Amino acid sequence: MTALRPLLAGLLLLLAAGCAPQAARPPGGPVFAGEAEAEVVCVVEAVPNYLLHLTAVAGLPWPNPYAEVWGHTVDVEAAHVLQLHAASLQWGQGVTGDLAPFFVLLPAYLPLESEHELFEYLHALDQAMRNRDYRELRDPYHGAHERLKSWLFDFEGFFYSRAEVYEGYLRAIRQLVSVYERSYPAWYDRVWPEVEDDLEPIADHLNGELWSLDLIGTWERKTGVRFRGDRYEIVLTSAPGGSGVTGLGYARSLLTPIGDRGHMLGLIVHEVGMHLLLDLFREAEARDLASGELDWTTYAAYAGLAQHYTRQIVPGFETEIENDVEIFAGIYRQLQDDEPRAGARRLMDRALTEYRAGQW
Repeated sequence: MTALRPLLAGLLLLLAAGCAPQAARPPGGPVFAGEAEAEVVCVVEAVPNYLLHLTAVAGLPWPNPYAEVWGHTVDVEAAHVLQLHAASLQWGQGVTGDLAPFFVLLPAYLPLESEHELFEYLHALDQAMRNRDYRELRDPYHGAHERLKSWLFDFEGFFYSRAEVYEGYLRAIRQLVSVYERSYPAWYDRVWPEVEDDLEPIADHLNGELWSLDLIGTWERKTGVRFRGDRYEIVLTSAPGGSGVTGLGYARSLLTPIGDRGHMLGLIVHEVGMHLLLDLFREAEARDLASGELDWTTYAAYAGLAQHYTRQIVPGFETEIENDVEIFAGIYRQLQDDEPRAGARRLMDRALTEYRAGQW
């Protein structure tokens, strides 16, 4: 989930090394009986880093120092192609370019572990676009697409909503596939070893902090909401992916380590909460859509709830939020004082009902 305002009504669009002593872990095992303990893990993977390497060279999400350092590893013609099609590869800040879901977000989500697997994906994408048939892309990654059904972004729906538009992109798609393939060896040999060495200590440090927090268990205990899975992955990338965290699916996000590690930890805590509370948002969204009340308020209540609990788990952490999200965070603080034992669902229901009734 980025820190930016998503679209509503089912079309939300995406939303320095060092060591510290490890604190004691909070007491208590899994919150829900009979379940294994879930974990949040920072991982360092080649393919997502390569994808953002190329978008950085394209000047996304903005002109950046990374491109100045590593742009020379992409040949002049390839860099021109990337920059030519930068608008279609853009994501975040309220914009989703026509090609970004399939050249950035989906391949970063899929379990692509090698150059060969990435190239197979790119050829499947090319065929799907040319045949206007998403099955070419869905069937080889059926399991991943089944998991994505619980996410906010509908890749297949996005694909078919732009099927005619993609007719005008076929040449661009072929050009980008070629660039993605021929630029990989130089990146892997010259960039990846240094990037991996830089990111691994950061991942180790954050994983120690996350273990100490027992983050998913802590969120479940505070909210009474169950996390649907046993592992949440935060993929660290060296090239910039935005100002916050980019959600790829229910249990996987991208994070570029920018700023101090305490702030990065807060971003992760907040991101995990946004995903864990997603079911509550979907329930409220469906209810408000049926009653004709669905508007930005529904999302603001959801985001404010995540902010409310994040401040409890990481006192002092703040990130940029909309004013109406801050209003709901304040409402939850007062409702929690009134009902200390209330869970997240009860707080959200009360906040929305009372806010719309003019009580706040």
